[in-house]
Amino acid sequence: MHITKTMFPISKKIVLFVFFIISISTSSQVKKIFYKDGKLFGEGNMVAEKKQGDWVLYHRTGEVLAKGAYKDNKEEGYWEAYIASGVLFFKGNYSNGKKTGKWLEATSYLVDYYLVKSYDDLGNQINKDEYKAVYKSGELYAISKLVDGKQEGNYIAYFENGKIKAEGKNRTGNQVGEWKYYYDNDQLKNIGNFVDDDLDGLVFEYYKDGSTKSIINYKLGEFNGEALEFFEDGSLQAKVNYINDKKNGKAFKYIEKGKLLFRGIYKDDEISGQTEEYEYYDDGTIKSKVESNAEGFNGEIRHYTENGNLVSVGNYINDKLDGVFKRYYKDGGLKEQSYYSNGLSTGEWKEYFKNGKMEAIETYSYGKKSGTWKEYFDNGKLKSLEKYFQDKRIGDVKYYKKTYNGKHYLYKKGAYSQDKKTGTWYEYESDGDIVLKKTYKSGRLEKTVHVTKLYFNNKTSSTVTIVVRYRNQKNEWITEGWFNLKPGENSYIRPVLDSKVLYYAKNNNGTWEGDEIRSYKGKNYKMRTINIGEELMSYSGKKMTMSLTGK
Repeated sequence: MHITKTMFPISKKIVLFVFFIISISTSSQVKKIFYKDGKLFGEGNMVAEKKQGDWVLYHRTGEVLAKGAYKDNKEEGYWEAYIASGVLFFKGNYSNGKKTGKWLEATSYLVDYYLVKSYDDLGNQINKDEYKAVYKSGELYAISKLVDGKQEGNYIAYFENGKIKAEGKNRTGNQVGEWKYYYDNDQLKNIGNFVDDDLDGLVFEYYKDGSTKSIINYKLGEFNGEALEFFEDGSLQAKVNYINDKKNGKAFKYIEKGKLLFRGIYKDDEISGQTEEYEYYDDGTIKSKVESNAEGFNGEIRHYTENGNLVSVGNYINDKLDGVFKRYYKDGGLKEQSYYSNGLSTGEWKEYFKNGKMEAIETYSYGKKSGTWKEYFDNGKLKSLEKYFQDKRIGDVKYYKKTYNGKHYLYKKGAYSQDKKTGTWYEYESDGDIVLKKTYKSGRLEKTVHVTKLYFNNKTSSTVTIVVRYRNQKNEWITEGWFNLKPGENSYIRPVLDSKVLYYAKNNNGTWEGDEIRSYKGKNYKMRTINIGEELMSYSGKKMTMSLTGK
């Protein structure tokens, strides 16, 4: 609520200025003193190591802190001091280092007013029984009596135009009885009763036109009972009940007419029953709506952009998400639609690109990933395909890429068992050819096979013809021939995807044959085996050359 005890401020503390001289330069008649960080603190004359005549002291930021004169190291004559902004902090006269005559002294660095004090020639204050303060202009700010340095009896404060600002009574420095505060048009602003500096009973606050702004009940400084706030037209703006300074029972508050800020139920200052809370942007547009209870969020939660579009909307039951939850792009387009049951993810979730096309489809069961998961490119083509069971990937998976020219192709496929890679995984080029095979067992990589270029080098003196059987980039075993190699020719044959290659070769002088019989164009041939080293095939871009010699 608007009115608190701090709305009845009576300043009783006086800020004292103490000057610290940090270091002194003694190299000339005009002396300078400095802060520890080397910045100038003051400058003036010294004679026989004593400050004499006019001196100026400075803030660390360079502004004048104080100025006046010294005589034999003691302040003498008129002195002024300032805060860093240049506003006067105190002024008065010294005699032999002691205050004398009339002084104006600020009570804080805010410098709203100055206390008026008078001193005799020995520096003793002679108006100790009077509290008097004035504005910077010299107009009266407040007046009261003092007993043992504490305000006693009637207190009256004034606006600078002479109208009464506040009036009440003090006893031994504490506010007591009825106190009144006014606007500068004589209209009553606040009225309340104090018991030993604590508000007690009903406190009324009014608008400048005299209509009631709030009514709050206090008991010895604590909120107790009903507190009401009103709009200027007299309609109720807020209502809450207090017991021993804590909110209890039904309460509501509007930020402006028709715009609810809060409505709910309290128990000992904590949310107890069903509650609605609203936030608004500076221009009055709704920012959020939150429903809750003692358990936490309960009911609908909404968030909005500054232009009024939904950011998100969802439902809670006892602080757990339940039902559909939606998130939106700033332009209002749907970004995500998900489902919850008792706080756990469930059912089919969907995510969308800004263009409205599907970005992902995910499924959950009892808070865990389950079933088929799909991701898409913004053109609608599939990006990935996975399967889950209880948060673990299982079965076959596929991943796709798209080229800069828009071609969409499978670039990797494999399988999982209990979220661990298993079996053979393949990676592809954009034309569909395999470029890499990897074999896994329980998530551990056991073998890597890169496409390796196969060469034959004819080191004989006559032409050799060759038939080759190999695993191609479609992962198929095929037999091809005849490849003719002239004497001395080193020829690239094919890319191969297996460490085992079979071949049969012949020339005018004989044949190169082995123990494995394979058929080519209806005829069987005894083929030799080439074993390409696994280490060689574990790196990309390698080649294997088979040399034919001896015939």
